[in-house]
Amino acid sequence: MTTMTPERTSASPPERTGPLRRVLSEGTVLVSFGVSIASVLFAFIVPLTIGPDALRVDPSRRFAAPAANALLGTDHLGRDLVAMIALGLRTSIVIALLVVVASSAVGWATGALSGYLGGAIDNVLSRVMDVFNAFPGLILAIALVTVLGPSFSTIVVVLILVTWVNYARVIRARVLSLKRSDYVVASRMYGTSTPRLLLRHVWPNTLDLMLSVSLVQIPNVMLAESTISFLGFGLQPPEVSLGLLISSEKDYLQTHALPVLVSGGVLVLVCAAFATAGLRIRRRWQA
Repeated sequence: MTTMTPERTSASPPERTGPLRRVLSEGTVLVSFGVSIASVLFAFIVPLTIGPDALRVDPSRRFAAPAANALLGTDHLGRDLVAMIALGLRTSIVIALLVVVASSAVGWATGALSGYLGGAIDNVLSRVMDVFNAFPGLILAIALVTVLGPSFSTIVVVLILVTWVNYARVIRARVLSLKRSDYVVASRMYGTSTPRLLLRHVWPNTLDLMLSVSLVQIPNVMLAESTISFLGFGLQPPEVSLGLLISSEKDYLQTHALPVLVSGGVLVLVCAAFATAGLRIRRRWQA
């Protein structure tokens, strides 16, 4: 009897705090999903509604105060700050989606072949993965962009080259365990070809892993592209990017801080929302 009372007492605090933690956790997830959806709508709808004057360079309107035709005012070239942020965010999202789709495809194919075929092919592909992992991704991306020249397509290709290995390593690890499963062994015994076996049995059983990694990679790619553009190695005018917008306005930070603060705040908020939503979905799949 005396041993039961301490057990109930020690167990009671988690029961009181557990529901509160769950509510706060679910509230954070709902907010992150809401911000993610709102940011995508903002990035793709606002550019369709702006007129040509919003992006026209007009030195007489530089750093204009917020007004009905420019809700956040203008930048140092007299362009509508809301329109510029929407276009920059759209660029970041489009680049992130292109990179994630392409790098996941390359990473899946490499990791699946490496894990399933094994032997010399696995050794070669594993060494290639080790080489890409040996270099910091951002430094490697800047080096490649410097060699190839800054452009939209170059940024996409370079970011694919530095992110595909994130998929390849986890897919290889999953396939190493899948190829010893009964249904894969049985399919091999019945003479199923390697491409058919990979698409029929390996692909469905690695899809959850692919999606979970992709959701976390989206904000990483957005931050990488913005960093490269901010440093001057990425997109160049007249392209619009959040990193490029922050870079062009940083010289006026002491006198007109609003463009930098709003652009940087939008980038941080959107990336944090995507990362939180992605991690939550990833935990759900892995549970």
